[in-house]
Amino acid sequence: MKLKVVKMILAVLVIILSVYTIFTTNIKALSYGNFFIGILLMVIGIEEFQKKRKGQSFLSIAAGLFALFASFQIFTSLS
Repeated sequence: MKLKVVKMILAVLVIILSVYTIFTTNIKALSYGNFFIGILLMVIGIEEFQKKRKGQSFLSIAAGLFALFASFQIFTSLS
């Protein structure tokens, strides 16, 4: 139940950041959105692991780690 609430909050946050980025073309907000997408994918992976879907959980966690890595690369290049 807690993961479901966290997943909903992260999804709403990503949508808000994405809409903000579209209207303002703020590149820094795009990197924050990418960061939160990575965390959202990690939460989805944990949830799938608890449901005993190991293949899907591994794929979600790997995609989340890649998104987090990409967002950190963007953070370091912008500063």
